[in-house]
Amino acid sequence: MGGTEAPTVRILLEGDRSFVQEVYDYGYIPAMENVVLS
Repeated sequence: MGGTEAPTVRILLEGDRSFVQEVYDYGYIPAMENVVLS
């Protein structure tokens, strides 16, 4: 999740809980992983 006015965070979902895994600079959008285009 990310946006221009807030830092971007990578979250880990486990069941009904979520955890912040990494915090990136403001407005940073990381490259998508595991994407298959057909």
